Amino acid sequence: MTIDNVRDVLFLDTVDKSYPLCRNTKRAAEVWMDEYKHFYYAAVPSSKAVQTGSLRSRLELRERLQCHSFKWYLENIYPELK
Repeated sequence: MTIDNVRDVLFLDTVDKSYPLCRNTKRAAEVWMDEYKHFYYAAVPSSKAVQTGSLRSRLELRERLQCHSFKWYLENIYPELK
């Protein structure tokens, strides 16, 4: 798969809703992006129709590992994004 194919899959509204890349990026957004996930949905509106399956184990893992919030990551690891 080329980068152009990835871009097509992520950014076109005609995407196959069962495509693994769309499913996995939506799962990542739902588990990790907290109040910032609306930016993901704005960039990839077709993902709203993608089924993620259960996120329970990923959310429990994040809690058990006491991971920082996405806001903390943006402020401390990638502050130049502002």
